[in-house]
Amino acid sequence: EDIAWGSLHMAATAACRGSVPSGGTGRWANAVVPAIAGYTCDKVCAEHYVPNVYVCDSAVTLTGFVKHTTKNIEKVGYYYNYGCGASYGSHIELNRSDNDAFKRVSYMTYCCCRYPL
Repeated sequence: EDIAWGSLHMAATAACRGSVPSGGTGRWANAVVPAIAGYTCDKVCAEHYVPNVYVCDSAVTLTGFVKHTTKNIEKVGYYYNYGCGASYGSHIELNRSDNDAFKRVSYMTYCCCRYPL
């Protein structure tokens, strides 16, 4: 289960890195954090990591399939970018159980937060 969650987190990190034109800038490390139900990623980035106030660059919702692909036309996952201003009620890692990372269509949403300095 930890490997599945770790793989999902690495995919979210790569998705965040690729979702902004700058690739994430600044002197400090950018952060990928789970979305919080009822919050926008703008709010999650700005309020939940005090005293380091981050800004939202993007929000990614993704899932990957736990299988080996043998055909070049098979899908291996899905993703969406709803933006920093969308409020999330589902697709939240914090509401999931350990085994949910293995489910075929178990979308998770992550906030792509950048330290602005």
